[in-house]
Amino acid sequence: MTITQEIDLDPGEVYQEIHEPEHVALVLEGFIDTVKQEISGVTGVESLTAAQHYLEGALRGSGSVSYTSVTGNEGFLSSIKAGALKAWEYIKKMFQSIWNFFFGKANKEEEKKVSDQIAKAEDQLKAAESPKVTPANVEQVVKVTGNQIKKLPAGSDKTKAESALDSIIADLKGGKSQPKSGEAKDTKPTEAASKPTEAEVNKVIPEVVELVKTTFSFSVLNSKSIKSNTDRITKVLGDLETRKKQYQEQSTDTSYGEETRKAYKVAVADVDGLLKIFASFDHDTSKIKDVAAAKHFVAEGKRVIEAITVTLNKVKEDSASVKSKMAVLNEKVKGTKDEKEENKLTDDLFELSCQLNSASAIITFVNAIRGGIGNISYALGDQCPELKEEK
Repeated sequence: MTITQEIDLDPGEVYQEIHEPEHVALVLEGFIDTVKQEISGVTGVESLTAAQHYLEGALRGSGSVSYTSVTGNEGFLSSIKAGALKAWEYIKKMFQSIWNFFFGKANKEEEKKVSDQIAKAEDQLKAAESPKVTPANVEQVVKVTGNQIKKLPAGSDKTKAESALDSIIADLKGGKSQPKSGEAKDTKPTEAASKPTEAEVNKVIPEVVELVKTTFSFSVLNSKSIKSNTDRITKVLGDLETRKKQYQEQSTDTSYGEETRKAYKVAVADVDGLLKIFASFDHDTSKIKDVAAAKHFVAEGKRVIEAITVTLNKVKEDSASVKSKMAVLNEKVKGTKDEKEENKLTDDLFELSCQLNSASAIITFVNAIRGGIGNISYALGDQCPELKEEK
């Protein structure tokens, strides 16, 4: 087999999509099957494995090969050597997407985006924890809170908030009850009735503060963004637990070579490290009933992201070693003739498959967790009213 392309991975290149771990594993399996068949002198589409058929579809989907590039009923893998060349090139691109995640600008941009979301939420929640409502800005606060209440979905929460708002508005109008939306006004309020006394304003301020806090709680509980991102985190944590069990089984599978089993043990440790970070983090946002709880979530989310970054740096180091290994494999695949060399090459490829698979899994996890925490933090801050301290 002749594969002469060099590994050329430029950290400055455009970031490419990170594929799902299952996709990475199947592509590598298809490639390994292809290498084995080429070494054994097998040709023809009738001998293709399920993984090779998957690989063929992946290459067609990526544009690596086209339907017009072959003739008759035979696909590109009917020429095993040509199929291996295309597959190896595709595998290098998959690794390049992982490499660029760690060293390219997209990861740094995502880190900054989430950091900014958390910082803004911290400021907003700090201001909302003790709303500064004064006689000078009380009407502005009531107006802003009223706009928030309008955004709530129909239901008991909205009804309660509207009832409290109507009562406050009535008190601010000198005690005269105001018609609800859709009701006709009986008489135009007098100028005197429209201006409450200072004592009446001071009396209603605690009610306004309580309404601001209640509206925040209702808004959080009814936020679609918060719920969807919470569900996203829950799913990815479950997926990671499943991934850990899978890697544990593969780390003791004697059908793999020693180095491959070691690679899976490393993958188990990396995944377990991420799961331990979450052991003390309660991401159940349905428990956020007030601003204090929201502040706690954001603070814990910030801690989790910082800890994840440490683990990610370790995986980054592992990926650097994979780069060197791929360069070596680029030479090995050129021509293995005896059984000993063939078995070593197969072991090396399975080890590579493990490393790419686990790196892809960890990146998928980090993207989902980091993005989920950032989006939830942003949404929590977004539920805080912007209060102006008017003089």
